[in-house]
Amino acid sequence: MTEPNHSKDIIESQLPSEPFIGVFDSGVGGLSVLAQLTQKLPNESFLYLGDSVHAPYGDRLPNDLFELTGRICLWFKARGAKAIVAACNTASSTIISELRALVAPLTIYSVLEAGVTGAAKTSKSQNIGVLATVTTTNSRSFETGILSHLPAAKITGVSCPTFVPLVEDNKVSGPEAELSVAEICSRFTDQEMDTVLLGCTHYPALTPLLRKYLPDRIAILDPAAVFAEIIYSDLTRQNLLAAGSKGNSLLITTGDIKQFVDSGTILLGQVPDPVFRLDSSELTDFSPLKTAHGRALAAQIAKSESSGQCKSEPAHRC
Repeated sequence: MTEPNHSKDIIESQLPSEPFIGVFDSGVGGLSVLAQLTQKLPNESFLYLGDSVHAPYGDRLPNDLFELTGRICLWFKARGAKAIVAACNTASSTIISELRALVAPLTIYSVLEAGVTGAAKTSKSQNIGVLATVTTTNSRSFETGILSHLPAAKITGVSCPTFVPLVEDNKVSGPEAELSVAEICSRFTDQEMDTVLLGCTHYPALTPLLRKYLPDRIAILDPAAVFAEIIYSDLTRQNLLAAGSKGNSLLITTGDIKQFVDSGTILLGQVPDPVFRLDSSELTDFSPLKTAHGRALAAQIAKSESSGQCKSEPAHRC
């Protein structure tokens, strides 16, 4: 496969003619969500944007995340999206309220909320481990959400800063991955734990190793299937489901196409094709900071950070 730097005009000529569902993540991780969405919603058209050039998102500050993901959401909206899927737990755990306000009345679905629902339904012992990025773990968003369903639950969150780079670099097997996964799994020592939630959409690529190093009694929960069911139900309720023939998926990366294909195949369940490359500079015109509304939302994020509300409102911001 060649490595073209596709022009904006070429990419836009490939966009679905009908209203589509936009899906975004920091790289290939959201392909695990897209795989479930295309199975559950075969008549829908999807536009996937993996912001690989800025991956990982997991250690970025909220205002930086708002700038990067806000312009993706505004780009989707300008191109005719009927809904947006935030297939990124880091964005979902920190700035989802602001992103929703930015593109309202367009709906943004949060993968984190699906993870909360799935974990609460799966665990019998109410003793749950959560694997996530540093930012998501520090936000305590999963803990807060799960406790709203299971007030007596015990939640153990573990941050995994090496996992996303391993997946993005297609190093999901071998000594480096084995060492990293084994070390993370060794932190789950509670004998009552029966569920580990994958709190990042990249992590399903590491499921074989996680299964190797976690006790058999522990179920590994990938919330993507739950997420697809939630989206299907809500689109049905809003009478927004596509009718007619099978939909199409257009895949875009801001990074290297070959690396995107190599790393994304295991998550999508097939070779991603075709894939287009969009230079991230093409999105700068859609910066949320170019509008008064976007600047106000960014100021709201900054104020929340400086006032330390991240500790008192863990479900909203890290």
